[in-house]
Amino acid sequence: MNLRPLSNTSPTTAPHAARARSRRRLGAIALGVFGFAAALTATAQVEQCERCRIEWESCLLNAESPMQAQGCDNRYSSCMRPLDCPAPEAR
Repeated sequence: MNLRPLSNTSPTTAPHAARARSRRRLGAIALGVFGFAAALTATAQVEQCERCRIEWESCLLNAESPMQAQGCDNRYSSCMRPLDCPAPEAR
């Protein structure tokens, strides 16, 4: 019975090839997990920015004086700043 390796690599290099494949696979999995986490974070950030905008608009609708409206603007900027939200579009 003649047993030959299935590939053209020698038995001494086969463990290195297997380790390299394992590292590549692990790298691909890590990259996928990182991308998924980044997407979830971005989605949560967009929702938080939208929440800030809705609260700001509600505050402005209920403001009875320019001073109260200024307070709404201050709370809005305080809400948006740590989230690094994009500037709202002009309407």
